[in-house]
Amino acid sequence: PLELTIRRADDPFFPIHPVLVAAPVPGFVLDGASQYAFVVTTDFGEDTSFDGSAVPHAFGQALTEPTLAPLLECLPDLGLDRSELATATVFSTQDTLSELRSLRDHSASLAPGPVVDNWQWLEDESVAGSYETWRGEVDVPIYQRGDSPYWVEGEMVFDDEGTPVVQRWEKVAFALSFPVDIKEPRHVLIWQSGARADLTGWVNRPLARDFRQAGFAIIKFLPQFHGERNVDGGDLDLHTYNYLNPAAGRAVLRQEVLDVSWFVRVVRESLGDLEGVPLLETDYLTLIGHSQGAEVGAMVAAVEPEVDAFLLHGVGTYLSETIVHRTDPFDVPATLQDFFGIGEVDRFHPLIQLIQLGGDVVDPSNHLKAWKGWSGDTDGSHVLMVNGYHDQDVYFVSMNAMTIGGDATVAEPAGWDVDPFDVWDVDAVATPIVDNREALSGAPITLASVLFADGDHYTLYENKEARDIGVWFLQSGVDASPEVDF
Repeated sequence: PLELTIRRADDPFFPIHPVLVAAPVPGFVLDGASQYAFVVTTDFGEDTSFDGSAVPHAFGQALTEPTLAPLLECLPDLGLDRSELATATVFSTQDTLSELRSLRDHSASLAPGPVVDNWQWLEDESVAGSYETWRGEVDVPIYQRGDSPYWVEGEMVFDDEGTPVVQRWEKVAFALSFPVDIKEPRHVLIWQSGARADLTGWVNRPLARDFRQAGFAIIKFLPQFHGERNVDGGDLDLHTYNYLNPAAGRAVLRQEVLDVSWFVRVVRESLGDLEGVPLLETDYLTLIGHSQGAEVGAMVAAVEPEVDAFLLHGVGTYLSETIVHRTDPFDVPATLQDFFGIGEVDRFHPLIQLIQLGGDVVDPSNHLKAWKGWSGDTDGSHVLMVNGYHDQDVYFVSMNAMTIGGDATVAEPAGWDVDPFDVWDVDAVATPIVDNREALSGAPITLASVLFADGDHYTLYENKEARDIGVWFLQSGVDASPEVDF
């Protein structure tokens, strides 16, 4: 389904107006690496003030050009004659996933594997008889060209045959916190915090406590530009998304995905022989992501076959919607209006779509369909999203887009309507929700979305009901399929 609008405002990006603009409804994402056509027929708008019968003078000539040949070949299948076309365009979408999967597979094959250094017990982050927290460091492969914070360069590097090339190794700190008052092997949870989180600030929070009590050992590493991993001149917000240097802006979050994959290897290959570490059960691996960490988690679920279940919180998708509603750490739409001398900025604006084009490879929306599997993991992933309507950092339309794009069943009671255009045709359902979707292999998977009408960006941290839902989702997957039940 498409959403259409007519732009009439005087704007340097619209030298001729009114202009008809179209985009898919948020959540309905075009397939990557595919060819599409957008067609306006001569009877379009006949019941409105928009006259679709006024065929542009140049369109007749355009129909003879090779760029429109694929459309002309399809016209008989569409039941259309070229005389019915008022205007049209043919375009191709980016391949947003092949590079990332190639990078992930290359990282998984590197030998030797990860080696932990500077392993030490953190007494201040441990409670006798309850839990212990340890800290270590590991060298992580970096595939971005140049030096952090990437004022220049920063792109992913491949050789002439398309093989990824490691550019350097970066020492990355991580923490491991686990319960000591249980006898069973601990299952492992990879903890992906939001922006500005430090290495151990989560250890004493109720959410971490609840997961430890459920039998999980939790591992957390520092992403680029966080804490001691930042560099002189580095700014977390500026250099993570790096609109000033699109080459790096298309790479940083993908590098964080690769960091997660490397820490999957740390869990499987490097923790077992370390001092103080109890027996870990690593066949079933899980990930929790908050905010930026949840964006990355949504991407990980599309490329990393070794993580089984994901809990994502305070997260949305569709870069265009994020930009036009982002006011933290500064008012992004107002800044764009002032800098470019343009009128109202919405997701239909050409400037926003240029940014979207540049950021497609790091927009989680282009990864969501792969939650149901791909050739490298046909069994897909189990994913639960937990969000609050009053999120200070994520606009509710972005949450709608992630729910719809991920084909995640909304649990009753739904905090709000994620489908205001009534085009998704999927109703909220009562819990329990389990095995409600089918993976590419035919195996059942759980994809669900829990929405709190009175929640905000920190619902999972502050709301015990939300915590219980999230903890049970990952815990229930230990012996069966992950389940949403409340």
